[in-house]
Amino acid sequence: MKILENKLFIYIYIMSENKALKRWSPEEETIMLNEIDNGKTIVQIAEILQRSNNAIAMRICGIGKRLVESNGKTIKEAQKILKIVSVNEIENYIKREKENEKKKEKKDKNIIDKINEKKKKKKKDKIKKK
Repeated sequence: MKILENKLFIYIYIMSENKALKRWSPEEETIMLNEIDNGKTIVQIAEILQRSNNAIAMRICGIGKRLVESNGKTIKEAQKILKIVSVNEIENYIKREKENEKKKEKKDKNIIDKINEKKKKKKKDKIKKK
């Protein structure tokens, strides 16, 4: 029992320290952008924010996506602002996000179709019972 308690404590501690499960705060994003302006690398920013290198790179690419889609910037303009990610990385991120959105839309449509089929079946069953 004591081993189980220790494992549970370790798991809770790790989860409380794991930022992968936490949303990004506006302050963290501001710090990240300031550090980019100060010439820091992804690795250095990851250490400062206590996040993984991948989390930093993905967040930067996400900001690049917002610059392109919401602020009317070109991908090259976004890359010049964000500096430490390439045009290719931003393009790939945008492409993956669009693919994920399409998959989600398809999944949502399938769920709606199944619900509608069940409703139709219920109606038919009610009519048959009468």
